[in-house]
Amino acid sequence: MHEGLSEFITALRSNVTDIAVEAGSDKRSLFFILDQQLVPDVLIRVYSTGEAVEPVQLFRGSDFEQLADTGPICFSSPLGSALQHLGETLCQEQAAGIAVITSDASAALMHARALLKVNDGSGGQSLTTYYRPDMWPAMAMTSTEGLFGPWHSVYSPAPRHLGMKPGWLHWQADNVGLASVPGALYSLAPSAQPTYRTLRWLYWLDSHYLAFNSQTPEQLPMLLTNLELLVEHSINEGRWLLRLAGLISSGSLGEQDAAMVILHSDTEPFLKVEHLQALTT
Repeated sequence: MHEGLSEFITALRSNVTDIAVEAGSDKRSLFFILDQQLVPDVLIRVYSTGEAVEPVQLFRGSDFEQLADTGPICFSSPLGSALQHLGETLCQEQAAGIAVITSDASAALMHARALLKVNDGSGGQSLTTYYRPDMWPAMAMTSTEGLFGPWHSVYSPAPRHLGMKPGWLHWQADNVGLASVPGALYSLAPSAQPTYRTLRWLYWLDSHYLAFNSQTPEQLPMLLTNLELLVEHSINEGRWLLRLAGLISSGSLGEQDAAMVILHSDTEPFLKVEHLQALTT
């Protein structure tokens, strides 16, 4: 019912690790891609490390040039540096990006820009936020054809709670390819968007872990079903859902007659929230 949930939970139990760059003749390097929408002061913080760095605005030189000043940035990081520590901290604490291992920095940057626009399955193309921790796994779990390009591997932050250890999910390329061919786009699998929806909920729940009574992986199907039910009845704002966290965590809403009467009523959504909240008092 919740696309990708079982596979993602399996990955959390078996594939969470620390970032590691293998030494070798190919001189692999590390760079981070971070979302300025989630960390607006990221450039200030990067320059504040005092290390030599040249952040790149990924939208610059792309079809989304007009959004460059607020779009994702990337920067390479010497191993063990303050830049690496900052990149890891922002990714982990704010779920703001991913880390990439490559041996060809120029080709890697070209691929990072190419992935911004994908075939979305509707016959058209869309901008994608592949650099967010809830989107990258949705793509990596559903179709890897053309996804990695010249990247050796990607590390995406695992949820920090959910009853499992914090760290990084490690996604490795089966075969490291060449730089992206101009005009060739990655195609989202039909299951990518439903999987992304599931993972968005998981990371949202993780960011409000205590509000939902420190949920365990076993409780996630019930929580996701309850959240989807509320959204179906127009209770779709985060602040409303947080007010109902106790009710959402208490059991299946679909089996609670009083809750379903309220949800099926013609009442305005904010009044439904008040009435539902009263059920727990």
